[in-house]
Amino acid sequence: MPHGLYDPLLGPTDSKNTSPCPTCGNLYLNCPGHAGHVELCAPVYQPLTFPKLLILLRIKCLACHRFRLDKIQSKIFAAKFHLIDCGRIQEALELDDNLSSVVSNDANIGPDGKSIDIKVKKKDMLVNAGRSITLFLDKKLASTPMTMNNKPVTLTSHERSVRRQLVKDFLSACGACKKCNNCRAHSPRIRHDNYNKVFQSPLSDKMHKLNTAENIKIIPASAFSELGTYPSGSGWASDDSDMEDDEIEEDNEPAGTSTMSDNEDEYDESAMLGHKTRESTVLTSSGKLTAQQRTAEKASKPDKFMHALEVEAQAQITWQFESFLCTKVFGNAHAQRGVKDEKGYGIFFMRAIPVPPSRFRPPMVMGTMTVEHAQNHYLNKVLELNDRLRVNFATVQAIDSEGADSGKTDDKDNIQARAISTWIDLQTTVNCYIDSSKDPSGGAAQNVPNGIRQLLEKKEGMFRK
Repeated sequence: MPHGLYDPLLGPTDSKNTSPCPTCGNLYLNCPGHAGHVELCAPVYQPLTFPKLLILLRIKCLACHRFRLDKIQSKIFAAKFHLIDCGRIQEALELDDNLSSVVSNDANIGPDGKSIDIKVKKKDMLVNAGRSITLFLDKKLASTPMTMNNKPVTLTSHERSVRRQLVKDFLSACGACKKCNNCRAHSPRIRHDNYNKVFQSPLSDKMHKLNTAENIKIIPASAFSELGTYPSGSGWASDDSDMEDDEIEEDNEPAGTSTMSDNEDEYDESAMLGHKTRESTVLTSSGKLTAQQRTAEKASKPDKFMHALEVEAQAQITWQFESFLCTKVFGNAHAQRGVKDEKGYGIFFMRAIPVPPSRFRPPMVMGTMTVEHAQNHYLNKVLELNDRLRVNFATVQAIDSEGADSGKTDDKDNIQARAISTWIDLQTTVNCYIDSSKDPSGGAAQNVPNGIRQLLEKKEGMFRK
């Protein structure tokens, strides 16, 4: 069938086919085969880089969409990454000591070259020290790569080891920040489920009150029409739009934490769409909640599901704000050193699924019976789920175009719920297509078709075939 898994454009399937290949014009023996792809109507997570995507979501601020470190600390890490990639590892290792000497030498000297009275102008000293650090780091960031015979110097094993340790130090420093050092916002905890769903845990009452005191409200990244502007609304129902709209408990109630665990597999579709079910709060005679009642109250606040478009918007905005550090930490360390890749967040998502040539997926013929290749099991499911998801999206768009007066609001909610469920199934199928060990309903290994990873490794468990 045209546009099917055995499209003639992918090349002939077997040697019995005497017709030439429509793509290259060669017969079976000379045709190398031609790869195809399935264009997805919605992005899905790249299974191989999904752990790094979780790290990015956990070290960023969901309010200002920058890393939680302040600007000076982020610039120090950026200078160290730049110096290492330029082959100036000694300068990178001595950067902290040089910064201390710069601060001690320039803190007491004002812009006019005169000394500053310590007792009177402590604030001026801090400003001048920050100015000196910024100028010093800008000079380091302007360093050129070391060359040998007009060719960039390749990083040695020691330099790569130091760079890996610097990445760990940066992630640890960001993770140690309980709140954003730029906007002072507290971000909700991020968790995943089976590598196909991402959730936001609700903020505790204490963090909620602190955000309210700072006049901070966490808004979904998909609600940005332009970078830095907040629109009045978005077309697709955001699942965490009411993250900051929870009712605040009484001041005498201690702060609680989310009871959701990282390995929890169950969720309800009402939580995915942002609908919250609250139990009535029963107070004791003293007017305070008991520990059991507080636990039940916390359990009534489900985690908010983040669909892939929302997660992609989160990664995109952070990558635009912090493109240099994102490229150094999450990108390829050896690709175009010193160049900022503002679209590097694409490594976390897939919008097309590769399809191998037909000659590498030949159908198995047993007498009069023909059976498709085992790899087509997941590819067929991808095609089916992708078409179903496209129909759901088109239906929701048609309802939106008719307006709110059409009376189809309930139908839209149901269709969106089915679309999200289909979206999750599509993500699970893509994960299994890449790595069949991620199949949550696989059961025994011999009952699961091999994924690309299993075909490359050619082993079952710890033993190679």
